[in-house]
Amino acid sequence: MVDPLWLADFSPERYRPMERLLSHADLEFLADQPGDTRVLAARLRAERRRIFRLYLRNLERDFGRLHRAARALILSASEDRSAFASALVCQQFVFQRALLVVRWRLLLNWAAGTPVDVCGLTAAIAKLSSQVRMLSALPSGTLATTS
Repeated sequence: MVDPLWLADFSPERYRPMERLLSHADLEFLADQPGDTRVLAARLRAERRRIFRLYLRNLERDFGRLHRAARALILSASEDRSAFASALVCQQFVFQRALLVVRWRLLLNWAAGTPVDVCGLTAAIAKLSSQVRMLSALPSGTLATTS
């Protein structure tokens, strides 16, 4: 179950910084500066990967919370919501696949500086958040709070 207050405060926009966290723009700027910036660039890349992993962990946790809320709303509905249930299964699969791809790209980023595109993940959590809000607004769409 999900806390209705958490849901009211949740915004998928909190994950937008991930989209540019591992971009090359700052590294290119740093490379244009005088002096030997290779060590500084390596530290910057490492620190940004660490921050990115924290975002990724939180995004995965929040997706799980939203997914549990959607399941609870579907089960508590007085009307048939089998179409939503089916879509929910597909969304879980799409999210897990995108998560696997991002983790693989993060490893490649460490090894070769390969960019990491998180648009699939941020789009998935935004879509699920929107659907949970819509489900909770429908009749019988009350969320149970966590104990």
